[in-house]
Amino acid sequence: FWVVHNQVCLGLYQSDGTNLWLVNNPSPLELSRGLSSEFAISDTGDVFAVSCFNKGVYLYNGINQTLSQIDLDRSVAHIDVSGNGKFLLLADQLGKIMLASKSAAVVWEKEMSSPVTHCRINRQGTRVIVAEENGTLTCFKFLEEGEQRSNFLELTRFHDLGDHKEIWSQPVHKVSASPGLLNISGDGRFILLADGKEFQLYDSSGSLMWIKHFMTRLPHARLSRNGRKVLLFSDTELFLLDTQTLKEKHLTFYNAELNDVAL
Repeated sequence: FWVVHNQVCLGLYQSDGTNLWLVNNPSPLELSRGLSSEFAISDTGDVFAVSCFNKGVYLYNGINQTLSQIDLDRSVAHIDVSGNGKFLLLADQLGKIMLASKSAAVVWEKEMSSPVTHCRINRQGTRVIVAEENGTLTCFKFLEEGEQRSNFLELTRFHDLGDHKEIWSQPVHKVSASPGLLNISGDGRFILLADGKEFQLYDSSGSLMWIKHFMTRLPHARLSRNGRKVLLFSDTELFLLDTQTLKEKHLTFYNAELNDVAL
């Protein structure tokens, strides 16, 4: 596991607490709420990406203990790493999104119609979800393994969704850009969009499956890898949704606050 110790120091540790690598990031990390650095990690921890405002993205390889940088005009605002560690998803401040390999080579890019607020990639790197400031949620599904990833089909009409290589884009009820939340399950079948009080769950075809409003803010959310469980929580409340049955369970805590919840 990785630990961000402070604005400079990062550490890689084994599960028993043994330190494997202690390294200073070449540029100071921005940990404030304004333009904070983003962190993304693969399932096994071998790929760890760190975005630095106006400095690009630093890419750590935990196995080889090497560091590389993706510059891209130093304008990267949002990042994510596929669960298998093979692909990085990057978004700049003007609305361009890019898919890069773990060797920092850009394999696909696209200009969105407005600045990107969130971008997520599934475990295999085959599906990308992008939320924009204009309230649009877009899904890009790439071709299967062995085919050229740059060749994809863009769909703009819902009656075209029969093709298995579909890409859909649709307006959604706009959620606030900050802090906001966008999660995608590891298999790419479920998407969770939230602003802390309103939560929306979509399936892989972009259909709204579930929507929920809360009177109080639930700032934290987890979506399981297979998408079957949605976990929302605050300091005093815990909410669980089964996406197969849409059965809800709501717990409230009074005597002690919750520090963190894992799924």
